Amino acid sequence: MGTERLRINTPTPTSNLTPTPTLVVSEPDKLGVDKPTPNLLSYPATVVEGGDLAGLALPANVTVNTSGCASDGSCYWYNFYWAPTHEVVLQGDEPYIRRVHETCHAHQHAVIGRELTPNEYDLHPWYDTVEASSYEAIAGHDWPWKEAFSSQNNLIEDFAEACAWWYVQPADLYALSQARYDWMGENLP
Repeated sequence: MGTERLRINTPTPTSNLTPTPTLVVSEPDKLGVDKPTPNLLSYPATVVEGGDLAGLALPANVTVNTSGCASDGSCYWYNFYWAPTHEVVLQGDEPYIRRVHETCHAHQHAVIGRELTPNEYDLHPWYDTVEASSYEAIAGHDWPWKEAFSSQNNLIEDFAEACAWWYVQPADLYALSQARYDWMGENLP
């Protein structure tokens, strides 16, 4: 496990673009947490397009580290984006959507437009950006993931999760929250 330059290779699995109309109550993700199940009746009749992750604005020199610790020795038990070293830090071999979620946090850092101080590493200066205000106007404080992911009960995490779904499983995002899907399509590549 080591560090690599962030290369965005967006997979194109057809299952993400043309959902199978089967009812699944919930499906545990790799961390053993149930992810929310979208309402399959909300799926559009046409193919739902997602974004182009390669075009997402990121800070310079973002890397991916799968060791569980940032290169400066900062370690946590969960995946995280580490602003001081511009690293997406994963706990080993994680699902692709977790990598994209943390990459979306790197995007939030880029939108802030400056290096962060140690007490800002949680990305809270993002709340003062035009992007955050625009996103909050459509998302409000209604967290569609609250039943499955307690950490998504704030706007920073909600944005990163919706952003990840926009790039990896857009049909699921559309079914779960058309407002978030539409916002991502209007504001992200």
